Amino acid sequence: MTEQLSLAVLCVAGLGAGFVNAVAGGGSLLTLPALIFTGLDAHAANATNRIAILFQSGAALGGYHRSGARLPRQALWLALPAAGSAAAGAYLSTRVGEDNLRLILAIALVAFLCLSLFPKPKREEGQRAMPSGPLFICGICAIGFYAGFLQAGMGILTLLFLGWAHRMKLTEANVIKVYMLGCLTIFAILTFIVEGAEFDLARGVLLAASTSLGAFFGARFGVSLSDRVVQALMVTAVSASAAKLLYDFFA
Repeated sequence: MTEQLSLAVLCVAGLGAGFVNAVAGGGSLLTLPALIFTGLDAHAANATNRIAILFQSGAALGGYHRSGARLPRQALWLALPAAGSAAAGAYLSTRVGEDNLRLILAIALVAFLCLSLFPKPKREEGQRAMPSGPLFICGICAIGFYAGFLQAGMGILTLLFLGWAHRMKLTEANVIKVYMLGCLTIFAILTFIVEGAEFDLARGVLLAASTSLGAFFGARFGVSLSDRVVQALMVTAVSASAAKLLYDFFA
């Protein structure tokens, strides 16, 4: 594959991933296979992908803010347990072999495809939008650990956890998701740097620009979408990514 074609593939994947991440989650299920497809090994792709995630999270938050969506005050403290566990997950990912990391990514894709098909129960009248308690914190830590380790599908996992398990409206959960993602990604990147992980800055910056643009418009458009449409986008994104990665894996 020529360098020009590689950059074009990443640009298109980044635009789509940014939009999908802002309105549903699962964008990294597009960008991680795209990075590997353009020649990076799984470890370098896993680290480089975080550059784009950091920038697109900021763009998505800016888009939500301009659209009138606000971050709940109770959500501010969620970054602390998520970021700490994300650093641990990032450290563990640097200790996993290349082939094993590719296999884990393939399994994660199929798992998230199945999870995204679960219907979300209706929220009960008067139920708190922002849950709390030890079990809830454990769930946030588990999400943070996975996000640090692999990240792909973290947005879907967060939406399922907040929306399906805790019955929060998906539009509200989306704002919390991008805030958490930005915070824990900082800790994951720092861990990768300390562990000497390889970053491809050219690909990372290109993905950062394209995903940020896609995330900004996705956030502006996403606040007007119904929960059913958000879930449909989530399923579509995961299905396409799963098909692509599994084809590459078995081929």
